[in-house]
Amino acid sequence: FKFVIITDLQKLTSNDVFITFIYRNFATIDGKMRKENVRFIESLRACRAYKVAQLSHYGYHTAMGSNNAKEAKIDLLVSESNLSKNSSYFRYHYGWYEKDVYVMPFVPKDRFQVKTDFSLRKRKALATGTLTYPIDDENFTSFFGGRILQPMRKEIYANSELVKEKCDSFISDASEHKREGGAPVKKWRGYNRFSGGVLWEIKKRARLALYILRI
Repeated sequence: FKFVIITDLQKLTSNDVFITFIYRNFATIDGKMRKENVRFIESLRACRAYKVAQLSHYGYHTAMGSNNAKEAKIDLLVSESNLSKNSSYFRYHYGWYEKDVYVMPFVPKDRFQVKTDFSLRKRKALATGTLTYPIDDENFTSFFGGRILQPMRKEIYANSELVKEKCDSFISDASEHKREGGAPVKKWRGYNRFSGGVLWEIKKRARLALYILRI
């Protein structure tokens, strides 16, 4: 493929597909929309491409994310589960969306290979992942009865010593890390945050392009 950088959504046509993310583009952790978010949504609304939004972490200020996705005229929502079928919380907040959520499952990279027959492996679980930031959204907390997006992951993380005979935990906490000899600090502090979308043009010889939005 030849990569072509496209920085203007209005240059896309109905033969293009644009992929973006609900989290940080249509909804934010603190529930505040920045000027960059507003401009992006307005530009996306006018864009002629087929628009796809990934729902990872859509629990952050769900109503805001839903309203902005509707405003941007998103055509298809994607997640690791068909939330239209499996989540009453999603159906309530995304009532305008009348399609199935397209399922895009997690797939391990090629570096993960089977080298030991299953019958010969240890009878022990392995827990990985990151505890993301608590959710301060009344819609979420009133429905789920708490602020934690991954309660099982939190329990394993908090009780790693207690369960170590049965489970090796490699779970980390996104909100803090230890400085050498110091107190926990915010992991994301001082970093520039970017959100990206992928565009591709559907022709005989497909052209792959990247669109990067800084927020």
